[in-house]
Amino acid sequence: MHQNRIVLVSHGNIARAMLETIELFMGTRQNVAAYGLQRDMTEEMLMSSLRAELLADSGCITGKYLDAIVSQTTY
Repeated sequence: MHQNRIVLVSHGNIARAMLETIELFMGTRQNVAAYGLQRDMTEEMLMSSLRAELLADSGCITGKYLDAIVSQTTY
């Protein structure tokens, strides 16, 4: 059975803090990942990490849908 994957994305450390809060109440979550755009990162660096995360899960998003999502993203 395929388990849904949740990817939290934010600027700074907000997504990481959200994940830590979830894990405080529910324990370690294998199906949740957190990414944040840091001051020393470019937007492309963050998007590259997100592409790798989403494409690693074969049941998640296919390349053409991921490209459509990324092209809709505004910074």
